Amino acid sequence: MNNPSFIGVAYILAAAFLWSTSGLFIKKVPVDPLFITAARSAIAGITLLPFLKSQKIEFSKPLLGYILAFAWMVSSFVTANKLTAAANVIALQYTAPLYLFIYTILTKKEKLSLRNAVPMFFIVLGISLFLMEPSQGSSSLGNLLALSSGIAMAAATFFLHQLRFSSGIMVVSLSNLSTALLVLPFIPSLKEGLTLHWTGWLSLFYLGAVQIGLANVLFTKGLRFVSVLNASILSLTEAVYNPIWVFLFLGERPSVYSLIGGIVILVAVAVDIKLRSGQEKTKVENRAEDCNTVFSKMPS
Repeated sequence: MNNPSFIGVAYILAAAFLWSTSGLFIKKVPVDPLFITAARSAIAGITLLPFLKSQKIEFSKPLLGYILAFAWMVSSFVTANKLTAAANVIALQYTAPLYLFIYTILTKKEKLSLRNAVPMFFIVLGISLFLMEPSQGSSSLGNLLALSSGIAMAAATFFLHQLRFSSGIMVVSLSNLSTALLVLPFIPSLKEGLTLHWTGWLSLFYLGAVQIGLANVLFTKGLRFVSVLNASILSLTEAVYNPIWVFLFLGERPSVYSLIGGIVILVAVAVDIKLRSGQEKTKVENRAEDCNTVFSKMPS
């Protein structure tokens, strides 16, 4: 029971479990998605505020790029959850590796090989299944916003690789506080907060302090005992649990297109993580804490 690996896996799975509840609680709060985004991010940032003092922050173009990409990722993710099925949103957000792959190929930072291209092909296939899903109006817009959230996640990851912070949790705190400030001017009406029932505020507090705050603390603890590779793969359970909670508590049923597309994307992402780990194993494992900023999924 005191096995470090077992403890690490337990921490990572607990973090993924908490991340996976985002769709359920976002759908339960009956206010504008931008209000949810700002309130949730503010609560998360304040909860983790003590970690913000752990290192001097030097503003730079990569940091600005990361903050803007993170803000779009979170706001589009929350809005998409209000418009389409949670299964669609979480799976389409996980398409981020595809856009990073395209960028590295176009900038010639990576050679095109069959080994690396195959997982990307299946991610594209999974996206195609979602786009083929018979849907109208808001659900189609939700799918597109979820897709843009994946693009924003790729951009945030790109900029994050250029930053050198000692604490991944500090980055999560900073990015969430920044997101709250950036989204605030675009909220249609702040009066919604005054009329929101206390149970709605309780859900917002949970989303910020627990679903983001506590989850990242658990993930960081887990990385002390589990390799970044294993942590990344274990974190994919978030995408499995997410639609299950929405189905059990809200009765939302994902379509056949969504189920097949989601499975294809998640398997492709897992294979891609495994393949790339062999190429960067030494570099990644020697920078476990720095990798926390990259592989903590920057939870949305």
